[in-house]
Amino acid sequence: MKLLAIHSNEIFFARDTADEELPNFYEWLAEERGVLGKASVLHKEYKEKKENSSLLRDMYKLVVAGLLCDELSAYCGKYNEFYFNERTASELYKCGGNFEIFIFASYPEELYKFLEEKGIADKVFGAQARCGAEGKIEDVKEIELKNRNEVEKVMAKIGFADKFTFIPDKYGMAELLIDHMIEYDLKSDEIIVLGKSETAIPMQKLAGSVIGKLEEL
Repeated sequence: MKLLAIHSNEIFFARDTADEELPNFYEWLAEERGVLGKASVLHKEYKEKKENSSLLRDMYKLVVAGLLCDELSAYCGKYNEFYFNERTASELYKCGGNFEIFIFASYPEELYKFLEEKGIADKVFGAQARCGAEGKIEDVKEIELKNRNEVEKVMAKIGFADKFTFIPDKYGMAELLIDHMIEYDLKSDEIIVLGKSETAIPMQKLAGSVIGKLEEL
């Protein structure tokens, strides 16, 4: 069975009207928590300098740190209530018999976990929280790889030798896909990546085919 690796927030969230600008989750949460000014500066820097892995960590620590895990889950539920595209979930459910479906995102994993719980997605890889002794979120958790040495070799082979990271950014997400491919001996022609944006480029280099929307399957 082929693996459909989704690295596109756009397909999951929709505007209520054509005139409405869809807020980035981190900026939306920053507004909810009263730190939008600082977050907007970081978000602008991230859009201009997508190569800097520390920007995701900086944004996460600014916007998410200090919350309890249940509080973050509640915010994610609220964002999904406003913006989640139910049509996407329905289309993915129909694909389930033909593909394994993995979701890769730099947004908090809690935004997508319900898709895994409902059997719509087989696995979700997103930003996970690292909590302190009091149960409050302190930072984003580093990704864990089962085959680090082999993953580093593949990263070098596809032109990202200097991009290896433990931050769950676009390179970290590609590393997690490589790790899974190594563990289950998957070849490129067994991988379809859904995601054509710049942030999906590292993952695109691992795939046999790349699509921009589910209708292209």
